Amino acid sequence: MKKTLSAILIVILALAVLTVAGLLAYQHFAGQTTDGPVMENPAAPMLELLNAGWMSEAGVWSAHIGGIEGNTFDLSYRQELVYSGDFTFDFNGDDPNVKTELQFYDTQFESEDGSVCSTMESLYVEKCRMYLDITISKDGGDSVRQQAVLGRADYGKSQPGELESEEIREVSEMAELVAFSWHQSAMSYDGCFQFRIKTTEQDLSDPRLYCRYADPETHERVEIGDDSIGFHWNGMGGIERAAGETWLPVSPERWEELADFLRKAELSAYRATPPGLLDATSSIIAVTWQEDGEEFTNRYGGGTSAHDLLELLQDIAREAYSQKSGQNQPAPEGSWTCSCGQTGNTGRFCPECGKPFDEGDMQ
Repeated sequence: MKKTLSAILIVILALAVLTVAGLLAYQHFAGQTTDGPVMENPAAPMLELLNAGWMSEAGVWSAHIGGIEGNTFDLSYRQELVYSGDFTFDFNGDDPNVKTELQFYDTQFESEDGSVCSTMESLYVEKCRMYLDITISKDGGDSVRQQAVLGRADYGKSQPGELESEEIREVSEMAELVAFSWHQSAMSYDGCFQFRIKTTEQDLSDPRLYCRYADPETHERVEIGDDSIGFHWNGMGGIERAAGETWLPVSPERWEELADFLRKAELSAYRATPPGLLDATSSIIAVTWQEDGEEFTNRYGGGTSAHDLLELLQDIAREAYSQKSGQNQPAPEGSWTCSCGQTGNTGRFCPECGKPFDEGDMQ
């Protein structure tokens, strides 16, 4: 009996010793694991740079990178989402300025009606800028490849390797708009346009318009005014002062509407396109103001208000053209011409002379 009891006590003691030894060993190794160096994500510097909003200088393309794992890419064209997908990349180091390619599982997207198909050929970041190479194919048309350059939205100051932005002078409510010009060149046909509106030294209240752009609906090229005579393009300086008799007049109301828009618009300072990017979109907006007898010009490269500004200019251009001459406009369908010469009548009576409509007046 005593031998059995002694054996049981020895077993219990041995188990206790083993338990204590196991706990000590666990604390030893667990402490080493906890207190040891933590493995850092080698891609952290690049993820920190990427996770933000991005926008092209003209405001046409914009992107946002984020998501739970920070690798979801959302791409928008004229503020409308056109693509969303995940990506991967290889990055080892601590310098986010090095060229880093983003790889996508799916690189194609289409318009809602399927008439336009786009393919992202490549997307990379370098020196705090994002470069998107994209091929756009339209039904019945040739494919066009272009490159969009996007800057990080919250980078208000120039980053290492970036070109300096121009300084923007504050515009007061008393400043008077003197001249406006917007010149954009791009690889895509629809992306190229010019708008120039200028007053003369003799009459600041008589602005004149020249423009050339692609109609957003028909994609046909529209040119209003004669570019060979009148105001002359002067590169970065905008438009030289000249008579511009061949340019179309803009109503004072629309001129003031444009001035009010520009005072409040969110436009980014102009920054020259990096050298070597021959296929990148280049956009410059030059706005000349006059205040207290002094003229000054602010130059912009686009911004969040760029799309709305383009729509306003196209609307002003359409109105200026429609007011040029009634005979140069296509007559409304079903309209009639009065014997007095009034064209485009759609009612029962001529608005010019009051003569009632008859079958012989149909165009």
